Amino acid sequence: MEPGEFCWKFGCEGSRCTVQVVRNNENAPAFSAEDGLLHFSSVVENSLQKLVDEWSEQCYLEKWGHPFPEKSHRKLVRLINRERKNAEGTPQTPD
Repeated sequence: MEPGEFCWKFGCEGSRCTVQVVRNNENAPAFSAEDGLLHFSSVVENSLQKLVDEWSEQCYLEKWGHPFPEKSHRKLVRLINRERKNAEGTPQTPD
């Protein structure tokens, strides 16, 4: 890794996901969090949508030097919608 570069590490176990951000191959993460996979995915999707709404796909291409990942974005939306439908059909258990 380059100096000042960060590595994002993602993990998933069941319906939970973990995110760690490590700086320059250090052992201790600079950031670490856990979240529900559906919630995390929804936040990522909302951010992607906001990015393309504000910039346009052409501006994204000019800024980053590669096309906006529209196919992956659409796939993420489909998977989120499917998971939401599955969650709606699951009986809720009291805490």
